[in-house]
Amino acid sequence: PLLVVIATELDSPELWLKAGRVMQRVLLIGASHGLAHCISAAPIEIPTLVPKLRQEIKLTLRPQVLFRLGMPLNPEFSHPSARRPVVIEV
Repeated sequence: PLLVVIATELDSPELWLKAGRVMQRVLLIGASHGLAHCISAAPIEIPTLVPKLRQEIKLTLRPQVLFRLGMPLNPEFSHPSARRPVVIEV
């Protein structure tokens, strides 16, 4: 298992979107390899927990996303959600 923190230098809406796009790419690549994820929103969204998280992982940047990524212990309990086909029109 891997604990992933995506962080930015500043805390602004533009950087929130960029961090979200990075998370999206990581989760899609992980899913293509059969990895499961679990998003932990509280340490990022509760203002009093952010400094504690930064101190715990010795981070000077602003954490924007925190999640676990890894192989599920019991894959039979991990059911992927329904996906729609991606159609790219040029």
